[in-house]
Amino acid sequence: MSDISDLKASVLEQAHEKGRLLLAEATEKIEQEAKEREAQLVRQKLGQREQQLKEISRRSQREIQQLENQKRQSTLVIKQRVLRELFEEAYAQMVAWSPAEEEHFLKSVLAKYPEEEMTLVFGALSAEKFSSSQLEGLKKAFPQVHFSDQSIAGQAGFVLSQGRVDDSYLYRDLLDSVWQEESYRLAQDISKTRQNRRRTMSETSFSQVNTAISVQEASFLTPQQYEQLLQADDPASRSAILQGTVYAMDAEAIKDLNAIEQVVMKHLYSVYNWALEISPSKELVEIFTLRYTYHNLKVFLKGRATGQSLEHLLMPVGTYSLEVLEHLVMAFSAEYCPDFMLDEVLATWQEYQDYQDVRVLEIGMDMAYFQHLKRLTQELEDESLLQLVNLTIDFYNAITVKRAVGLGKPRSFMRQLLSDEGSLSAANWIAMAEQGDFLTWFSQINPCGYDLDLRSYEEKMRNQTLTTVELEYLADLLQAKLLAAGQFETDGPLPLARYLLGKELEVKNLRLIVTGMDNQLPVELIRERMRPIYGQD
Repeated sequence: MSDISDLKASVLEQAHEKGRLLLAEATEKIEQEAKEREAQLVRQKLGQREQQLKEISRRSQREIQQLENQKRQSTLVIKQRVLRELFEEAYAQMVAWSPAEEEHFLKSVLAKYPEEEMTLVFGALSAEKFSSSQLEGLKKAFPQVHFSDQSIAGQAGFVLSQGRVDDSYLYRDLLDSVWQEESYRLAQDISKTRQNRRRTMSETSFSQVNTAISVQEASFLTPQQYEQLLQADDPASRSAILQGTVYAMDAEAIKDLNAIEQVVMKHLYSVYNWALEISPSKELVEIFTLRYTYHNLKVFLKGRATGQSLEHLLMPVGTYSLEVLEHLVMAFSAEYCPDFMLDEVLATWQEYQDYQDVRVLEIGMDMAYFQHLKRLTQELEDESLLQLVNLTIDFYNAITVKRAVGLGKPRSFMRQLLSDEGSLSAANWIAMAEQGDFLTWFSQINPCGYDLDLRSYEEKMRNQTLTTVELEYLADLLQAKLLAAGQFETDGPLPLARYLLGKELEVKNLRLIVTGMDNQLPVELIRERMRPIYGQD
């Protein structure tokens, strides 16, 4: 019986031991999983924190650069601030005058009132500098002046009173009166300088450019040629229509998308090179070429990130050569371009290093492009060109959120793609797209006011039926209408801007027609999507 008891006890002890071991293993496993989850949460939180800090850092750098850029501008606000600082320094020096200097100034003023009975009240800061013996000497020298025992708290200088008339010689009042005169004169001088600068640049420079544009306009395709291309039955017919134009290509080339792209871009490059040579303002041309500059920066950054040769994707046009841009990316040196471009490249590359995702390079350079565009408008000081840039950025944001909402993308995804340079915050852009309320925004940014050509788009916005394709078309239409308002200027920058935009839209139209016809798209569908034709606005 004892053997059975012993066996039973032994079995129970083994079972308990096994249970303890299993419990210990399970406990250890649970604790290990808990530690791993905790570590994972910490990594996630640290990652989120790091991302937030980087975003704050980038925004801070952007704001600092904007402030530095503003400091370089000779604006009225800055000059007034400098003038105010000079006046404050002058006031501090007057308050710090020695008793002898105070007495000299006082005597020079009282000498102007040799026979008039006056009452003099010192400012407290000046009164404490005069000794009793000095005051007695002043009373003897100017017996017609009654020196009051009262003083004006917190002030330096003095006030002379004759009946109800006070002449203030308080130093603050004296300097403020001079400040007002100088501030007004400064504003007038700056206004005249700006007018003279604009008049000189426009009359002596843009008048010559605008005369040259009238010759260059002959290279545009005509509405009749567009219609002939739409009605052509085959590539050979379309090739024949383009013979004698700047887009001439044979029947084989017109069937090759790469060959088509080479022809149209070759002409566009020549247009921009001509404009850069002739324009008195390189910044004006850069408004249009800057997209190619930042496209090239993307290519070089991707090449560095992947180790691949992507030279076939480069576009050799703009104010910065391919060699300069390559040096910027490969050496991280701003030797031949502005420091702010290097700052953006470095910040984007650092973000890529953290996430190892080439899409970061795309997004970073897109945001840098819009910031650079805004800088150009500060240099140009032209309201229509500022509107043009604002339209470019706003429509990019509007199209981005509309497409993203249509694809069901999360808000975090949309925030990464939106430019801070637009007229709305990221939250408002996203809310606008989610609610489909594009009309309120469009009414605020539309520079054309009431326009019959825009009514159908406004109605679709009101009914929330506007498509992304239509929004893309509207962006080009509005820019064309904005610049068309300046087509008859003889001495301003708008005709050149209109000409360059016209060439960009012509290239879009030619691509659309040739590729659309080659893919047998309906003619009416192609015609509906064609951008405004130069000269038909």
